[in-house]
Amino acid sequence: MRLDDSHRSAKAETFRLEGAETKTFPDIEALPSIAFLPNPFQFHDGSMVQSGQDWDRRRQELAALAKYYVFGSVQQPDGLSYRLRGSHAQYCTLTMHCHNHTASFEIAVSVPVRGQDTSLSGPYPVLIVIGALNSDAQRNELKKHGYAVIEMPPTPIYRDDSTRDGAYTTLFPYRAGHEPSDSGALMAWAWGVSRIIDALEQGAYPDINPRQTLVTGVSRYGKAALLASAFDPRIAISIPVDTGQAGASSFRYTVEGRIYHHARNPFPEGMGRSEKISNMVGGLSHWFSSQFTQFENREDKLPFDAHSILALVAPRPLLLFAGDEFDWLSPPSTVLSYAAAREVYEFLGAQDALSLNVRSGPHAIQDHDIPIMIDFANHALRGTDYRLSKDAFPFVDTYHAYPYLPDSSYMPWSRPGKHTLFTATEQILAGWPAVITVQSDADSVTLVPPGSRHLAKPDAITETVVDGQAVFHLDADQAVEGTYSLHTNGGLDRQTIHLLGTAWNDAFRSSITRDGKHHIIHFQDRYDKERVRVFINGLDITDIQDASRFPDEMHRQVYLMPYGIRISGISDLDPDAHGIYHIELTHLRFLNILGEKSFKWSQVLYRNAPPSWHAGDRVRLTHGLSTSFSLDR
Repeated sequence: MRLDDSHRSAKAETFRLEGAETKTFPDIEALPSIAFLPNPFQFHDGSMVQSGQDWDRRRQELAALAKYYVFGSVQQPDGLSYRLRGSHAQYCTLTMHCHNHTASFEIAVSVPVRGQDTSLSGPYPVLIVIGALNSDAQRNELKKHGYAVIEMPPTPIYRDDSTRDGAYTTLFPYRAGHEPSDSGALMAWAWGVSRIIDALEQGAYPDINPRQTLVTGVSRYGKAALLASAFDPRIAISIPVDTGQAGASSFRYTVEGRIYHHARNPFPEGMGRSEKISNMVGGLSHWFSSQFTQFENREDKLPFDAHSILALVAPRPLLLFAGDEFDWLSPPSTVLSYAAAREVYEFLGAQDALSLNVRSGPHAIQDHDIPIMIDFANHALRGTDYRLSKDAFPFVDTYHAYPYLPDSSYMPWSRPGKHTLFTATEQILAGWPAVITVQSDADSVTLVPPGSRHLAKPDAITETVVDGQAVFHLDADQAVEGTYSLHTNGGLDRQTIHLLGTAWNDAFRSSITRDGKHHIIHFQDRYDKERVRVFINGLDITDIQDASRFPDEMHRQVYLMPYGIRISGISDLDPDAHGIYHIELTHLRFLNILGEKSFKWSQVLYRNAPPSWHAGDRVRLTHGLSTSFSLDR
């Protein structure tokens, strides 16, 4: 098989990626500001990838950038030995030696027994779990289908706190700012996975095939699983789960406050807070190298993003899981990273090897994730069709299942051989004239409108690209609700993007968080945060700061999110004589909807009205008497 045949060269590349010195790059002040996702096909010196050989060099550069600015390097031990224990050798202690230092960590190993656990014969592929699976049922399901399981406790390798203690730092003491001794926990946990593969290659478990390794983990351990796959090409299949930022979610793209529509929930969903670099520096700085703290609130300075890390796995199989109920992990941002990394997979002819499943449920490796993992691995390693998960869980109808549209404004580039196409206009307002400006290197661009419940479907419109730009002018009848698609026409491969036609009643949403402490007004579009003002019963609360009542978010009663506004402590304010709060936003101007026009939005609330719930919703809906909006004069 191709994965087996490439194992020898992958091992050599592992030593280059994992053990080579990290190149020195410019200080953060010298880095350019990049608002969109950096082009993975553009070298740091500005030249472009044109061939597979170019990509090999660019991949090495991306790996060096990731190590230098965010994760730190890792070092190789001088030697490794192992010791098995338990009646079925279910535990293995790995001992590493380097510069007269010795350190160990133990793993739990479960190998299928033919005729007892499975009908398949070995040697078996192995799923390496950073952390642990949730149950024996999950382990038994994997063994039934001919997969061994190795569970690696992360903290003995690198403690998950600021002490930075563990087996890794025993061998290679931490020194901030000194490469290659400035490694964070995420990279050290990934290093532990590589040491397990070393032991398997030495023959620790003859019934496990070291050429068929899978790696997974959840949350922070999912971040480490992705890094292990990115920096150790011996790993055949990568399956990171619910990773968030520093994993599969973009550093740049935040969705706080945004309203999304998707098939699983016909009611529009408003996103809450999501993880940012500012939330990880400080208490979680030990995950990273000391360089990473410089990018707090300066994400635009990063010369790469999450999609670049995903691209380091290419062309090997990569299956991403994300949870659509965890705003903190920003699942739409994972979808954007997936779409961007797909350009690299397409360039390498491996687009079928990249999959994403956004599902509901707990923040964990869920029981119904296991059949999907097995199907995906069987397809890659054994050449079988996707059957198991569909038989057990009929709702799994695709391995590219995600309910959010990627924002094209963050991707002004495409892979070599494919047209570029993007627009900053992510939203238009149904029933209002609109102007859509797109940038492309194609000959022309076609806009395909959606159907409408109220109007016949407008005709598709094709505009010629002049000086890299095409402009679409829609009258009120052509601007309808639904998803528009735009595609390129010309000599290169077609690029397709989407934008949304939004009705007024879907452009806003009000909710309160589950803890009842915050009132959130959600928008479909970004807005001008410098102009907006927030009033309650005529009192301007936009700039109120009180450290005793609002200890987070810079002690602000009003937190301006990219796509919404969060108001804290409404109940501490006085209602009017009827026990009613009048919430009003003025000078509210969206970046896309209505262009330069600004308007006023208001909502009337009872003081102690109980919130109402909507099935499947992530937050509680506010019981409001009325909402209204009007254009500012």
